[in-house]
This record gives sequence, C-alpha cells and structure tokens, in this order.
Amino acid sequence: MMIATLNFTRCRKLLTSYVLQFVSAIFPYTFSHCQEQGLFQLPQDTRSQPLSTGESLSRLEIEPGYSVSLMAAEPLIIDPIDVAFDDMGRMWVVEMRDYPFQIGDMPEGRITILSDSNGDGIYDHSQVFADRLKMPTGLALWRSGAVVTLAGEMTFFEDLDNDLHADKQTIWLTGFSQQNEQLRANHPRLGPDGKWYIASGLRGGDLQVASFQNNNPPDAAIKIGSRDICFDPQTNELELITGPGQFGLTFDSLGRRYVCSNRNPAIQVVFEQADLRSNPLDGLISSVTDVLPAGEASQVFPLTAAWTTSNLHAGQFTAACGVFVSPNETLSHEDPSSLGELFACEPTGNLVKRTQLQLDGYTCVPTTRPWEKSHDWLASRDPWFRAVNVAQAPDGQVVIVDMHRAVIEHPQWVPTELKQRPDERWGNNAGRIYWAGPSTSQGELANVLKQIRSHPLRGRTDLELAQLMGHANSWLRTTAGRLILERNIADNLSTRDVVEHLSQIAIDPSVSLLARCNAVQLLNVVADDENSLWDSLLHQDTPELLTACVMRSLRQINRQAVLQHLAPKIFDIAQSALKPAAQFEALLTLGKLDAESSKQLLAINPNWESQLLNSSPELLIHSDPVMFMALAVALRHTPELILKHWLIELSTQSESHAVVASAAHVRNIAMALSSASANSTEVISILKTIEAILRSPNHSSATLAALSSLVVLAPKFPNQTNDVWPSVVTIVQSSDEAPLRQAAANALAMSPRDQDLSLIESLAMADDQTADLRTSLFTAWHRLDKDKCDDHLLTLIGNSPIPVHATAIRLLATSPQGIEKLLTAMESGQVNAKQVGITDLRNLVTRAQGESKRRLENQIDQMVNTNRNAVLEKYRECLSLATNKPNGREVFRTHCAACHRIDNIGTQVGPDISDSRTLQPIQILTSILDPNLAIDNNYLRFVVLLDSDEVVDGVIAEESDDNLIFVGSAGQRTMVARNRVQGMRATGVSLMPEGLEAQIDLQQMADLIAFIKGWRYMEVTSP
Repeated sequence: MMIATLNFTRCRKLLTSYVLQFVSAIFPYTFSHCQEQGLFQLPQDTRSQPLSTGESLSRLEIEPGYSVSLMAAEPLIIDPIDVAFDDMGRMWVVEMRDYPFQIGDMPEGRITILSDSNGDGIYDHSQVFADRLKMPTGLALWRSGAVVTLAGEMTFFEDLDNDLHADKQTIWLTGFSQQNEQLRANHPRLGPDGKWYIASGLRGGDLQVASFQNNNPPDAAIKIGSRDICFDPQTNELELITGPGQFGLTFDSLGRRYVCSNRNPAIQVVFEQADLRSNPLDGLISSVTDVLPAGEASQVFPLTAAWTTSNLHAGQFTAACGVFVSPNETLSHEDPSSLGELFACEPTGNLVKRTQLQLDGYTCVPTTRPWEKSHDWLASRDPWFRAVNVAQAPDGQVVIVDMHRAVIEHPQWVPTELKQRPDERWGNNAGRIYWAGPSTSQGELANVLKQIRSHPLRGRTDLELAQLMGHANSWLRTTAGRLILERNIADNLSTRDVVEHLSQIAIDPSVSLLARCNAVQLLNVVADDENSLWDSLLHQDTPELLTACVMRSLRQINRQAVLQHLAPKIFDIAQSALKPAAQFEALLTLGKLDAESSKQLLAINPNWESQLLNSSPELLIHSDPVMFMALAVALRHTPELILKHWLIELSTQSESHAVVASAAHVRNIAMALSSASANSTEVISILKTIEAILRSPNHSSATLAALSSLVVLAPKFPNQTNDVWPSVVTIVQSSDEAPLRQAAANALAMSPRDQDLSLIESLAMADDQTADLRTSLFTAWHRLDKDKCDDHLLTLIGNSPIPVHATAIRLLATSPQGIEKLLTAMESGQVNAKQVGITDLRNLVTRAQGESKRRLENQIDQMVNTNRNAVLEKYRECLSLATNKPNGREVFRTHCAACHRIDNIGTQVGPDISDSRTLQPIQILTSILDPNLAIDNNYLRFVVLLDSDEVVDGVIAEESDDNLIFVGSAGQRTMVARNRVQGMRATGVSLMPEGLEAQIDLQQMADLIAFIKGWRYMEVTSP
C-alpha cells in the first residue's frame, strides 16, 4: 500500500524546523540517505492552503498536442470524487467532504449539480441535489435522478418535481462493508446489457436486495467475498461477478469490464463468473489480467516527490484508481483493432496515465508511444493535485476529477507516528475539475453545451435519439442510449422505428466500428428476437471486433431463441483461429447453449464437439491457457472428450513443438477433467489411451497428464487398469524426471496389487530418495496404510529435510488417530513441540476436536506467552545486538519463507515485506511478534472442512460460483468445489501466527530484522 505521508515540490528552499525534525526522527536513515544521494529536494514551504486555480493550472504539464483547462473549482465543489453529465450538459458531482472520516455529528457528503450559465464550458453555478450523505463513493444518472453508492448501500435518488432536489430515496442494495472509507463499494455503472455494475471496493459485505422491491421480506444476505456486483432493479436479480475492483469500474466498446486496485492500474475481466459456470476447469487460471503493467513492473513519471511507505515503490503505481476507457472514433477508423484510450489516475504521484488500447487476440493491450517512455500524459508540479477519477465530457473528451488535498492517503495506512499529523485535512475547502483533450478540440465543448441546452436530449423523439447512436461523439451515443433504455423500460418507446434505425447503424460500414458496437449492444436490450437482424450482422466480411461484440452481447442477455438459430454460425466462428477475439467470444457463447439450442446444432452436425476439438489442436496443448479455458466452456458438458483429445494431442506433439506448461498446471488440468468425466464408455476408452502413453513414456507432458488422470479414474474402474501398473512401477523406479516419479508414486497408491503397496513402503523408507519424491511416496503409503505409516512419520519430525518434515505433520493431521499419536508423542517427549512449530500446532488446533483440541492448546500455551506486550519488551533487547545479515537470511528461509518472499527466497502469500528499509527495527519487531495487531482483511486465514474430512486453510485468492481458490503457506494454490464444503470460518488471524519467538532466540531475531530491513545492501553492488 502506497501512502502519501509528506509531499515535496522540486524547490530546494526552506522547510520548517518542526517538519524536518519530525520526518528525520521517523525515517532517519531514509531521510539522510535521500538527501545525500540527491533523490529529492526540499519543499519551498509547508502551506496549509491550496494554490490559486490559475497557479495550480499553470503547474499542469500535458502531452504535446493536448490541452487542459479548468471546468469547476471551489467554492462550488469540495473534495469531488466522481462526475457525470446529464442530457442538458449539467455536471453532477459527488463530494466526499468528510474524507478521510466523519468528525462531526452529521455526515457532510453530498451530490451537487453544476451549471454553465453562459455556455463557455466553465461551470459557474451550483445547486445541492442531495446532502448529509455518509461517504458517497460514486454516481450514475438514471431517469429523473441518480444512482449513488454510499456507506453500506446503493440508493436511487429521484427528483420527482424537476426542481433539481432529490425528493425520494429508494435503497436498492444494502449490506456493503463499511470498513475503511477508501475500500467501500463504488462506481455504479450502467452496463451494455442494461444492468447495473458496482465495484465492491475489496471489503465485500453481506448483500441484500432491499425489501421495497417486492414488498416481501428480503432474501438471505449474499456474501460478496472477493467479487463485484451486477444488479437488475427491474427483476431484483442480484449477481456476483468476477472481481474485486478497489476504486474504479469502466467498460470498453466491446463490453468488456475493467477495474483497478492500488498497484494494478487497469485490470481486464477475461472471464465473468457466468462464463465459467459448470466449467470443469473453473479456477485453473485467474479470471482477470493486467492490461497495464502492475506493481513493480509499472512505471510513472511524477513531477513532484512524494514520500511513500516503501521507497522501492517510487516511480510505480501505488494508489491507482479511477480507471476509464474512452472511445476514440479517430483511432478506430485508423485501426480496426483500436478500442479507444485508457486512463488511470495516480493521485499520490499527482498524475494521470493515458495509453491507446488495442484488441490483441482475446485480450487488450496498451500501445506505448514515444512520449510515454519518459512522461505521463498529464502530471502536475503542484503536490496538491490529486486526480482520483476520469469521466467523459459532453464533447467526447475527458474530465479529470481532482480531489485537491495535501494528503490523500487514509490514516489507516500510515505509520502510527503520522496518524495525528497536522496536515491531514489541509484542502478540506478545495476541489477542482478539468477538461482535457486534443488542442484542436478546444472550443468544441462550448458548442456542444450550447446545442444540448437549447435542445436537450430528453426532449427529443425516440427516432432522434436512435439517430444519435451513429454519432461520432461517444458521449452523445452513451447518453442517447441511456434515454432509449429508460423509455424502453417505461414502455413508451416506439420500438419498431428505433430498432430499424439501430439495425441500419449496426450494419453500415461507413459508421465507426465503436458506434456499430454500441448499436448492437442497445439492440440486444431493446429488440425482439429477430433472427434476420442477427443474421445480417454475422457474415464473412463482418469485422472481427463487431463479430466479437455480437457474440458477447447475445451471451449476456442469454437470448436462447437467437442462439438456437445462430448455433451453426457460432460454431463456425468458434473454429476461426485467424480471428482470435471472435473465436474466444464464440467459444464462450457455445457454452451458453441450452438443451434445445444444442439439439439444433447436433441436428446439423452430430459430431460438432469432436470436430471442434480436432480443428483446435493449438488450444489442446495448453500453449494458451485462456483459450484452453474458453474451449472447456464450449464443451463443459463433455469433459471426457476434452481429456481424451488432450491426452492424444500431447502424446503426438514433439516436445520441441509443444509448449510445455508447469507440472502443477498439467496435473490440475488432468485431475479436473478426470473428476468431471462421467461417460463410462468414454472413460474406459481414456484408460486405454493412458495405458498406451505409459507403456511408451516418450513425452513428459503426456506422461504426467496420463499419471495424474489415472489417480482420479482408476478408483472408478479398477478392473480396467490391470495392465497399466507395471508401467507405473517402471516410471517410479527408473524415470530420470522427478515430476514423473512423483506423479507415478501418487498413481501407484490406486493400485489394487499387494506388491505395489510393499514397493511404496520400501521406497518411502529408503533414505536415498529425493525429499520431493519421498513426500509423494509417503502420501501414497498413507493413503494405503495410515496406521503403519503414521508410526514411521513420527520418527521423521525434526530429523528430516523440511519438505519431508512438513509432509509428516500434514499427513498426521488428516485423521483424529494421527493427531492423537502426534499429541501423545509430544506429551511423552518423543517429539519436541518446538520441532512441530507454532504454525503447525495452530493448524492442528483448527482440525482437532474435544479433548485433543484442549491438549494441543496446552502445548501452545507452554511455548507462547499470550501477553504480547511482555514478549515485545523481552525482545527489545535484540535491537541493541550486533547483527549478521547472512545468518538472518537463513532464519528467514526457515521460518518466514513459506508465506513471504525476499531476495528470491520464499513464496509471496502474505503482505510484501521486501520493501521495509524505511521502517524502524522496532516496527518490524512488533509486526513479527504481534502479527494480528493490524492485519489487512485480504490476508485473513480461512479454515475449510471438506466432505472428505480433509481440511484446507489459507487466504481466499479468488472466488466463482462453483469454486473457491485458496493460497496457503508456501504458495500452494488449492481449488475447492463449493459443493464439497461442509463448513468454513474466518479465523480472524493472519497466516502468520503469534508465538514465532518460541523458535527464534534474541540473536536470531536481531539477525532476521537486519536481513528484512537491509537485504538490498548485503552486496557491494547494491545502491
């Protein structure tokens, strides 16, 4: 998390003694080091008031060829965070006046409507539409009012008498989390399918549709988790969708959704939850992808110097927000793959990044131009410039929402020493909004405003609005489309004329592709199932972008009558590898076919599934996991067909031509498809294929896939696998590839032959095996003979390599009998509880029951002092000891690397601690000894009991309708089907347990802190 603690201009002049001493006391090393290295210059002053609008505007620097001008400022608006323009060009502004938190008796948030009285593009009059709002976070215009997200709810504010004051408030949704003000639900946006989309803000909640909708008691609350929300107020349908977005949500002209988070300025949603429903590979890969480089790969070029918690984050996105895609008709005419321009705000760096967005296959990529290699599109030398959002102006250009404050970061994220800082609310009386666009477009805004003031869009006929859908101004299209949709819902729309005109726009090659896409999306919402219309849109010469848009639109509304008619065409497009974007959307659309629609396709082509698989070998060898997932969507009802063709394709491809995925990825595909396969005839055929592959294991990917499939399929058909086990034995005994030996050991546990059990036991007990192979052998042995294996596992604890040691504890913890044996061994002294470790002891407590749980807690009590303050006082002594960073590195490797990563050691599961050089040693010590003092919800540990009595624990990395994805210590990614969950609870604590000091003495702690803080300076080449 990036935090703006103090902001400096580039001038090297006076700094008040108070601030200088204050900063140097908190960051003595960083402050002096940066001064010596000339990394920043001191500020000219510590002003408590904003610069004048003119002076601040003069400090804005924008890319050559573009201009920026002031549209509105204080006192008309204060702390703006979102804007929208109505059909008369009035600007509706969300003001979060209480930021960072409410301090008075009444909330101060409000919605203000700004007017431009003389049509010059500068807004000079304000009127309060709604006030006393508790932390409003976004709005969108709808009918005679606005849909607003605010603390805990999504509410529709209506103006019933047209006086620009809200007369009625109707709560649509309630139950959003009200934790940190920066992380609440935000950005209500009307989607291309006519439904409302909301970014959940990272903190989720227990969501309900308000009972007013149907005058019935509300349904049970739905846990949002790590997802966003889609809502249809006409039907009360509430849907959890792929997410979550932190502060920002936008759509491109194709209808694809984008969100963002602090370190991820633009995240494209590749798979929506509905796309993956019933897909056997759901959860195999992430459903989202970064469009712009994220985290340490990102790059910004601020003109100011901003203090951050992590100096390693300097020059990177650390507070990204307000992502926005603006269609650009000029670009789309020049390049049919262009989707417009993408904007992302970085308020801490006082800048806005812009890039051209292009369609590249199924996803979108930015186009880097020469200017962007060393500059940002818009940046300010005024450190109070806090761009938090981007929206579209009535002339089709963009507006920049500048909250304009000295400090933008929420106090929750700043160090304790800065939580009561004097400048926290400097800027509570300020706020600015700017217009920005090509210099050649200056003056166009005033012209558009004059036109719509004299002839408001709301007063135009249905046909006039439909005609605007072909306009080059994308704001006019969007606004006209919203008004058409409002009238359609109100049942007073002349549908036939509108549909006819929209259809003409959609097929007219002289109209921009982006406008044609917009027409298609609106047609899909307001038109009937007219097959002739969709037939005319899908032909050989249809541009790929438009074809993809048609596929996506039909899938969103789920028009089965149209899909049934178009099924043959959709099938043909799904095979069009030369048009990957259209192919991707068509594959997902095939997955939407219901039984009747599938019959239509089967009547024409009875073998369409096999034909699709045979025509797409490049998809089957998992060189592109996203397209492989899309293929699995299309064939979600026949996973055994995918599995069989996949195995055959892997075995026939030479290793040099096949793109070999990681062993874990291959195993996951094989086991997921095998678990979902139900057609017994096909499965028996697959087993024959597996036998042939294992008899001649020339292709490691195919052999690994075959062995992994065997683990799942063999128990289902034990009599069909008699001839396969000799080949498995040969692999486990003599293969040169470790992953294959491990997979063969796992498979051999399914063998019904007594000699194979004896072989597993003897191999597991042999000391000359690699640690990884032994872990697989022990897992197999434990599956076959728990009692005997448990006795041997006890002898390994504390006397084996870390992977074997960890496996022993994990296997013992899978059954009450194993836990009892381990407990007895600890109580008798056979096993030292410290060798088990505090982390595993706490994991055991979550799995044990009754008396066993109490006895385990007693073991922990003997190791851990529950008085964290007392422990901290004891360990303060380590801060005065001489340190040895290399020794600290080994302490880190042993005790921390399972969840953290530093210097290429470990796995990043918990928070990033590699950038702690600005922290004082006492801060690091406190975090180690009291890890639950200030834990972020994103790293809360969950414990899940499965129907097999297995227990899975970790943080929730991703959710879908069917699966939960957990990441545990060591970065292990576990996919859990929701229907297997017997119980799940949040532990309220982090993955890192209290009591780590029981295994680390004072000197080791000193060395560990020195390594965490100074690892970058261990080598002489470090800066």
